Amino acid sequence: MPQAPTANGFKSLRKLASELLAAKAAESIAKQARIAVEHEMAALVPGNDESQRTISLADGTRITVKRGLIYSADLDEIEKLALDPPIKSKTVRELDLEIYRWYRDNDPKAFSEIARHVETKPRKILVTVKAPK
Repeated sequence: MPQAPTANGFKSLRKLASELLAAKAAESIAKQARIAVEHEMAALVPGNDESQRTISLADGTRITVKRGLIYSADLDEIEKLALDPPIKSKTVRELDLEIYRWYRDNDPKAFSEIARHVETKPRKILVTVKAPK
């Protein structure tokens, strides 16, 4: 179990936690403002639900508005329609991390072979702070 920070370390963590919460609040406000401006701009640039249009302003500024849709579907129900031609679906294959880690921990020889075919990249570091109520 990690040791509790020293008094100085605790003050530093408390100060940093406070700064992080303030930055997140400012970020949220800025994001809401950005989205509102984007929607106002998009309303001034005609286009349909899935389109891209670029407008050039007199000063040389170019504004591109790209619209798109995210689709989700009940593929089992669509398959029951027996369409000709059929609507194809894709299956996503991904690495089973639980088994991958099992090989890492239990079978180093096999893991070294597997690892030659796996690329890793660090994820964004996540820090969560909950403000006291």
